[in-house]
Amino acid sequence: VVIVGASITAGVGAGQPDRSWAALLVRRLGWNAVVYGDPGAGYVRPGIHRRVPVAREIAEVYLRKLNPALVIVQAGHNDMGVPAQLEQQRVKQVIAQIRAAAPDAGIALITVFVGRLHRPAAYQTDRTIVSAAKAADPAVIIMDPLAGKWKYARIRDGLHPTAAGSQWIAGQVGQILEGRGVHPMLAPRGAGAAGWPSTRPRDRAWA
Repeated sequence: VVIVGASITAGVGAGQPDRSWAALLVRRLGWNAVVYGDPGAGYVRPGIHRRVPVAREIAEVYLRKLNPALVIVQAGHNDMGVPAQLEQQRVKQVIAQIRAAAPDAGIALITVFVGRLHRPAAYQTDRTIVSAAKAADPAVIIMDPLAGKWKYARIRDGLHPTAAGSQWIAGQVGQILEGRGVHPMLAPRGAGAAGWPSTRPRDRAWA
């Protein structure tokens, strides 16, 4: 499994990368995983550390070589204010990029997390991502924290999860994936016959 994203995937708020929702999810389910999170990254916006958007993160983990059963992309909050047409284009490009490099992989998107500010812009960006993803590939699994009104423990900035909040997000993501037929040893629809990687965790890369 490959998970790329922004600050919430990088573990901001939780204290360190191995306490992020992504790290907790892959350990809980026993997945081999590569996790790459960069605060500030979006489909358009570059992250503050590597200064690249999620498309570049995906390129840097070499999907073709890893041949993952599932790719999860967490992005959206940092793109608030980006013109809708540009956001749509970049979302479609990311899905096409994953399909080209890992044609048998399932794809899941985690869209906009919202804090105390910019709520109208958050809804606009969220709708843009969801509509673009569905147009690009109706099989993409959409996990929408904004529309789903995800309630998790947050640090003082009102956005990033505490360690307990990261555990809640990991549980929520796991439940949604399971509801869509994704299980630790069962490949999602369209995945290759090999199914999931082995049940022994081996977290190869942490941002």
